[in-house]
Amino acid sequence: IVFLFYVITYLKRFFGRARFYVVLEDDSLFTPWYEIHGVASHRDFYSIPSGHVSFVSIAIWFILITMVMPQIKIKTWKVAVPVLAWVAFQAYCRINLGEHYATDVLFSIFFTSFFMLIFYHVSKHVYIGIKSVFKF
Repeated sequence: IVFLFYVITYLKRFFGRARFYVVLEDDSLFTPWYEIHGVASHRDFYSIPSGHVSFVSIAIWFILITMVMPQIKIKTWKVAVPVLAWVAFQAYCRINLGEHYATDVLFSIFFTSFFMLIFYHVSKHVYIGIKSVFKF
């Protein structure tokens, strides 16, 4: 998770995309999400990816962990519904505040979900290994 924090922070500075509220004042600053502009020197140009949405998306891990550990006696959907609602609400708020574009929050969700799936598969193998060693 700490590694993901550093990656998100680096990507924000690397893309250098103007935030939506900045573009409303000067539309010449608008750029597509896939254009990289180099190192941004001010937070007004830290639009993609959304740090808030990325860190809320880490909660997707709680959905995946219910699939890995059978001793957790809760249905996956009971975890998935509030977690996904929280992610969607955070994404909506960031767009509504003018801090991000829809592409910024979608990129954040997919990027973080990708890392969480990798972490899920690694954790699954570690859990199975620990379970076989300690016989619980």
